[in-house]
Amino acid sequence: EAHELEALPGKIEKLENEIAELEKQLSCPDIYKDGGAQARELGARLDSQRAELDKVYARWEDLESRSQEDK
Repeated sequence: EAHELEALPGKIEKLENEIAELEKQLSCPDIYKDGGAQARELGARLDSQRAELDKVYARWEDLESRSQEDK
């Protein structure tokens, strides 16, 4: 668990960067020129990444609280 806890900040940073990039892509008007198909795909990916980030934050909090209890 200690190793997993150490790795989580990097995973969080990666997910946050991916979310920011997807949001940037979705803010570009050109993405909607195909009737919105690409925007829907990116939107679904964004939703998925946000859900994953929520899970990672929850896991981080859980592991952090366990590590504090062990001290």
